[in-house]
Amino acid sequence: MKNKEEKDLGVIIQESLNPEKHISKIFGLSYKMLTNIRVAFPFMDKDMMKKIITSMISPKLEHAAVV
Repeated sequence: MKNKEEKDLGVIIQESLNPEKHISKIFGLSYKMLTNIRVAFPFMDKDMMKKIITSMISPKLEHAAVV
């Protein structure tokens, strides 16, 4: 049976070269992380929230964005 997708360096590449599955997975992981952070939001100041987002969320969204 032929596999219709391949995962290489964290990037999901489909046979049709459609990035939809990869984007959905990355967005889903980032959204889950944001919902966990939101629970602690009332206890954070603006600078702390910015540091968390730039260090934890942005790298996930930007990884392999060029591809």
